Amino acid sequence: MIVKSPNYNPHMQAPALLARLFLCAAALVLASCGSSIENRISRYPEKFARLPSEHQNLVRQGRIKEGMNKDAVYLAWGTPGSVRMGSEGGQSYESWRFVGHYPVWTDTVIIGHGRGYHGGYYYTDIVPSVGYVPYNAAEVVFKNERVSRWDRQR
Repeated sequence: MIVKSPNYNPHMQAPALLARLFLCAAALVLASCGSSIENRISRYPEKFARLPSEHQNLVRQGRIKEGMNKDAVYLAWGTPGSVRMGSEGGQSYESWRFVGHYPVWTDTVIIGHGRGYHGGYYYTDIVPSVGYVPYNAAEVVFKNERVSRWDRQR
């Protein structure tokens, strides 16, 4: 037989559980983010080996510069969120846009009424949550298969 405290409210357990789940998810995300450049380099060593030594050093730092090819940009920054093609002054170009995400914290207030063994009761709870709003974090423009310009939001 399980005996619960008369003050036990199952809804009060949710915030603590959500907080623990959030911390676990955040730890996993942070652990996976730390070595993404190294993962791309180890996945495509032939692309990395073909880069000039100056570009290899920049890629290892997660940096790009004008004149780099698409392989170097991919190794340094990863897969773009979108790719656009266009023409400017009669010259075709390709634009890679990279997406970032801002965290938006919200608190939801829950007010309820329940019925228990000793009659009705009211409860309130505040449940924190986080959502993410996408934004254009960076853009790289290629002309003749080389970076002609780039910009990145800080």
